[in-house]
Amino acid sequence: MQESVVYQRIIRQGIEQGKREEALSVVMRLLPRRIGIVAPELRRRVARRRHRRLKHYLLLN
Repeated sequence: MQESVVYQRIIRQGIEQGKREEALSVVMRLLPRRIGIVAPELRRRVARRRHRRLKHYLLLN
């Protein structure tokens, strides 16, 4: 089962989701330090970003 294509895809998706959630968590913690109070609309917009864009935000730090 671990070698099946479907299983591997599910594992990859889970790993990518975990990376995105971690990057989002870090960005959300750093954002108030950079700009102060973060408006709810800005929080929603950041939360919709893809993992690659979130990593980009972290690299700007």
